[in-house]
Amino acid sequence: MKQLSCPAVLQRPMKKLLSLLLFVFLISVSCVYGETYTLTYYAGAGGSIDGPTPQTVEYGFDGTHVTAVADLGYHFITWSDLGENNPRTELYVTSDITVTAIFAINTYTLTYYAGAGGSITGTTPQTVEYGSDGTTVEAVPNECYQFVDWSDTSVQNPRTDWYVTEDITVTANFAAVCGTYSAPTDSFTSGLAVNGSVNGSLSNGSSYTSNQNVTFSNVTSSRKYFMTQANFSGGNVDFTNLKIDTSNGKIAVDTTGVTGFYGTHTLWLTKTGSSGVYVCPNATSVSEVSGSCSGILSFAGPFPQTKSGVTVSVDGSYWKVEGLIGSGAGEKGPVQSGTISASVTGTAVLAMQISELDFGTINVNQTKNATTALTSAFRLRNDGNVNINITVNATQLWNRENSTSAKYKFMCTTLLGKDCPSGSQTNWTQMPISSAAVSVVANMTWNETSDVFADVDIEITAPTDEPAGGRSSTVYFTAAQA
Repeated sequence: MKQLSCPAVLQRPMKKLLSLLLFVFLISVSCVYGETYTLTYYAGAGGSIDGPTPQTVEYGFDGTHVTAVADLGYHFITWSDLGENNPRTELYVTSDITVTAIFAINTYTLTYYAGAGGSITGTTPQTVEYGSDGTTVEAVPNECYQFVDWSDTSVQNPRTDWYVTEDITVTANFAAVCGTYSAPTDSFTSGLAVNGSVNGSLSNGSSYTSNQNVTFSNVTSSRKYFMTQANFSGGNVDFTNLKIDTSNGKIAVDTTGVTGFYGTHTLWLTKTGSSGVYVCPNATSVSEVSGSCSGILSFAGPFPQTKSGVTVSVDGSYWKVEGLIGSGAGEKGPVQSGTISASVTGTAVLAMQISELDFGTINVNQTKNATTALTSAFRLRNDGNVNINITVNATQLWNRENSTSAKYKFMCTTLLGKDCPSGSQTNWTQMPISSAAVSVVANMTWNETSDVFADVDIEITAPTDEPAGGRSSTVYFTAAQA
């Protein structure tokens, strides 16, 4: 500590000894104010000092402020003299000061949770220093589950978080990969054998891991009735309410309340003839399966034949109906049907299109018949064992003609090489619209060794005032013993 010269002022002493003592005292007090002190600041590991160090400060004066600055991944804790101010300024300095800033490395928490269907192995939570790595954890699925991902979208499993710079909290997500099979309780359906395409015979109350086709068939004859796709990987497959109804050459399946199946399904129908199959997409019981059901699809071949995503093929002695979302089908009997559709354009040109016949484009007042315009017609075949009479009627085709009229006609034709038996209607005749059917083919014979056919032609005339738009009509042919 440097001593500086400093003046002393003394009043006339009353006594010489007292004056000497007082002078010495005044000299000592006066000279303190000329002393200087050193302020020294150090930084411990993990940081630095921002500001002047060391500093020289006169007695009673203030130092210049300094700041303890933490490095990346560190934070300031305290000064070595336990001071916590940062920035720091020494006030009214009266002595040398030497202090060190103390820093600590940041630590972070890694927390791992398991969602439904699994657990976590490994340490959780973990405390990890800045820039260090966590320890490995693994998401372990329970039986019938599989690991999907972590909630931060990572699919790493086992998982190690590297070079940690923040807290991490994630949850492992799992998905069910098997489900329990619940068998039908309906009396007929419960008596059928249930076979999976992967697991063989399925048992009520058992769990399975694979998505697979499930077929219901007769236990003794292996005659198939119904097949659908079971989604065991998505959870339980509950067929408790499944009902298969079959009688009189028809089949219907009610899937109301059934869960755990997906996609379309397949029906098998006993094949007793060659007429084909009609499908009733909305039927849930045999009573709802008929040749006039809502949304009917009619299949007359050649087979396999596909309409509206539904395919009918011959499978041995059965009709196989695939691609169903609905559930009803029946073999064609004495009632046959064909569909006529038309589209009238905005320029008064009529375009007609049906599954068996396509009239193309037609103008108002223009007449077309299927034989000359399409070289095609409704071809009827007698597959029975008796001679038959065939009648015909249809639903309304034209908006402007809501009853029987000359704008919609039929007749039995020989122009395509098939005979019209005596008594058949071989002249153009007005089509009965939503009324009693009339005769079109009379006394059509049958033959055990070869097929017997008759062709029915359709003629349409677009009315003068028919507006543009789509049209459709269903034609019904009904056979009765002659």
